[in-house]
Amino acid sequence: MSTYPTARTVAKGVLAITWPFLSIITFLVLLSFFSMDTLSAARAYVGGESLWTKGQKEAVRQLELYVRTGDARHYAGYLQAIAVPLGDHAARVELDKPAPDPGIVEHGFGQGGNHPGDFPRMIRLYRYFHGYGPVARAVAIWREADARILDLMRVATEIREQVEHGGQARAVLALERVRAIDRATTPLEKQFSAALGEASRQAEALLQLVTLMCAALLTGAGLVRARGTVASERRMAASLEFSEARQKLAIAASRHGIWDIDVDRAAVHVSPGFMAALGYPGWPDQVPLARMLELFHPVDRPLFARRVSVDDSDDDGHECDYRLLSAHGEIRWIRLQGGAMRDEHGRRTRLAGAMRDITEQRLAEQQLFEQKARALVTLQSIREAVITTDAQGRVDYMNPSAEALLQTSGESVHGAPATSLCRFIDEASRQELDNPVALALAESHPVTLAARAALLLPDGSEIPADASSSLILGQDGSTRGAVLVLRDARQERASAAQITYQATHDPLTGLINRSEFEHRVGAALEQVRRTGVPHALMFLDLDQFKIVNDTCGHVAGDELLRQLSCLMPGSLRNGDTLARLGGDEFGVLLHDCTLRHAARVAEALREQVSRFRFYADGRAFSVGVSIGLVGIGTDFEDLSAIIRAADAACYLAKEKGRDRIQIYRATDTDLSRRRGMVQWTARVREALDQDLFCLYAQRIEPAAPAIGAPLHFEVLLRMREPGGRLVPPSVFLPAAERYGLIQAVDRWVVRATFRALRRIGMENVHTCAINLSGASLGDLRFAESILAMAAEQQVSPARICFEVTETAVISEIYKAQKFIGLLRARGFRFALDDFGSGMASFGYLKHLPLDYLKIDGAFVRQMRSDRADRAMVDSINQIGKIFGLRTIAEFVENDATRDLLREIGVDYVQGHGVARPMPLDELLGQRSDGTTPAPHSMKRPARKTGRDPTLPATGQRPVEPRSDAG
Repeated sequence: MSTYPTARTVAKGVLAITWPFLSIITFLVLLSFFSMDTLSAARAYVGGESLWTKGQKEAVRQLELYVRTGDARHYAGYLQAIAVPLGDHAARVELDKPAPDPGIVEHGFGQGGNHPGDFPRMIRLYRYFHGYGPVARAVAIWREADARILDLMRVATEIREQVEHGGQARAVLALERVRAIDRATTPLEKQFSAALGEASRQAEALLQLVTLMCAALLTGAGLVRARGTVASERRMAASLEFSEARQKLAIAASRHGIWDIDVDRAAVHVSPGFMAALGYPGWPDQVPLARMLELFHPVDRPLFARRVSVDDSDDDGHECDYRLLSAHGEIRWIRLQGGAMRDEHGRRTRLAGAMRDITEQRLAEQQLFEQKARALVTLQSIREAVITTDAQGRVDYMNPSAEALLQTSGESVHGAPATSLCRFIDEASRQELDNPVALALAESHPVTLAARAALLLPDGSEIPADASSSLILGQDGSTRGAVLVLRDARQERASAAQITYQATHDPLTGLINRSEFEHRVGAALEQVRRTGVPHALMFLDLDQFKIVNDTCGHVAGDELLRQLSCLMPGSLRNGDTLARLGGDEFGVLLHDCTLRHAARVAEALREQVSRFRFYADGRAFSVGVSIGLVGIGTDFEDLSAIIRAADAACYLAKEKGRDRIQIYRATDTDLSRRRGMVQWTARVREALDQDLFCLYAQRIEPAAPAIGAPLHFEVLLRMREPGGRLVPPSVFLPAAERYGLIQAVDRWVVRATFRALRRIGMENVHTCAINLSGASLGDLRFAESILAMAAEQQVSPARICFEVTETAVISEIYKAQKFIGLLRARGFRFALDDFGSGMASFGYLKHLPLDYLKIDGAFVRQMRSDRADRAMVDSINQIGKIFGLRTIAEFVENDATRDLLREIGVDYVQGHGVARPMPLDELLGQRSDGTTPAPHSMKRPARKTGRDPTLPATGQRPVEPRSDAG
């Protein structure tokens, strides 16, 4: 008979090992299907509640129209609308019966507008869980709401009788009862959805709980299998001992496994069949002892030789395991059993006994040992703390993680009750929780503690921990003990809390950030749409904050923001929300607040900030705040519309003088202009991204006409719109300056001009004038970019002149000096534009390294008829000459003005009377091919700020020369 196991036996063995794990996995799958079915049913009921609510609200509306008009069609509309909640009512009444009719239930749900595919889930949820927790509350709310619907129907019947019999006054009174029923029903609708939501969350929590329990069960099953392995080892050892005893009796008659040693002759007999099994067929009946010893392992050989040669008194009970070498070189473990035969003098004459191959037994014992060792190493290596107990809940093992967590050793607590070693409390309620080991042993099923459990340590401290316990069962199914698995949840819960906080709060002030603030504003908008309760929104922008930053540094600026974030809540109400939106901007959400009351709160906040004094570096600073206030109402389409309105109002408050409040009103013309500026900002970005700008140029000529004069011109900027229309800079540059895009525009103009000069050539170009904004003038990094662009395009700096306005220079005089000095050192020239339009011009002029002085066109336009303007032009020209500057007069519109400027001594003239703007490439092409420019027409004098003939009529004035050039 074969000793190898059959396939059926192997299958049974595998099934015996894996059935607990398969059972747990099958249970998890079934639980998942059950949870999904329950959640889907809850979703279907929530959807049905929405249809129920709409039907009820529509029924009330139709009744109001019916009382108002007396039109029977509205009463029919009421009957159609009330049929939805009545259908759900009929389904619920049928489901309350001990044996409900599915057809009636499905018809009711169908009348209620529910999807047919949801009917079975909805029926199962109601039938099996209508008395459970949140579902029971939802059912109770449903019954109460149905009672309201029945009351509504009775009042509706009364209204119809009154209307049909002319009792209009009584019908109106009855309508008030309908409205009262509607108001009483609305909270029930919300409570119903909330109860179903709670049921869904509990179902999800149950799924998580059971998942943890199954994990504990898997751990327990592993431990059970480990114990089963040890028990199997013991049973196998007992079986082997019994077999050996039985073989002692039978082996004498066996021809296999008999050994016999003649001590006197040193000859050995071994059963031929046994030797054949070792790979030695034809083994002699007797061989010398020395030949037999050659088969023993070198380590065992002297041991067996001594056993044979030494006469010990215990030879009669000889039993020992030796290693023999087979003919194939394989080591086989052989167990020798036998005793000594003695003569009448007690001298040993023979040693004989039985022998058997125990190699497989040895291998099995080694495997059992390794399995036990692996199980022990696994328990000692995992991060989870594992504690096992006996059936009475006394500790019998702790892995190293458990010892480290509980600050004790397994030996010191061996035999101690697990309930005294591990105590748990609820982090929220601070109530002590039942010990999971005690619960598992008492209730004979796995136990997992609540998600917010904390473990009390011996030193009195506590740590967040996840705990679960499972039973250790014997082969007979009896409880042999329990296993408790603990997981330190400190880092996980702290990380989750930190991530949640960081995602919603500003790290500098601790206030909520823009993302969270906009989320709350959006929720407030939804609440207004649902309930009509008013809310208000404020945008706050600090005034004079830049002074603190520039004077004392950003560290002081940050401290100012922190102090204000602690100060401002004192002017707000409990429940209002203060947020930092970024930089020096804050936001306030006033809950349940009318616009009138919000204005009072905003004024109190403004006064509080105005009174505040910030001290840094021994100086006191005062700051103000500009506030944009908007009421959150249903006239706003979405969240972005509210944000834009508040931002526009805040900007308008700054524009009107700062430290003031601007209330948003849709009809406000200033706010309308502000919204238009925001729209132009987007178009400027689009023009930068899609290269929709184009360059024009206007020539600058000597006041005394000269043939073949070198080309001197100013670069002008236009924006192309779809269809080819050109937009003057006066339309879009104010928006670019307000929203920080002007420097990007300057960079585009400089780069595009340099590329055009390189592409067409600079042979006949004497001076190319390019305008720069005040923002660029104060940025030395932009100066370095200009140097890099000039080197890249191989543009000669000596032919480039940058024009800067007097206002921009005076506002940033020190930065302007550094900027101009850096570029002039490399050969670039500079002109001061619009000279005479600002204040203190002469005082600043001597501190700036300039080449040209451009006389403001406001004086040039009327200088022929206005003696004061002529005197100003003459004075400015003389001042320029004193400082060694060449002068350029702007807005020269005719030859008479040009002649007068020549008489005064002005060097150059510019204007529509000299040359009209044309595309830059066209102007450069005229000069580079050697042709003479066409004569300049004087038939239509025009100001530089007037309509550019290169542009279509737009209804908007181009700006002064500075802005016209960008």
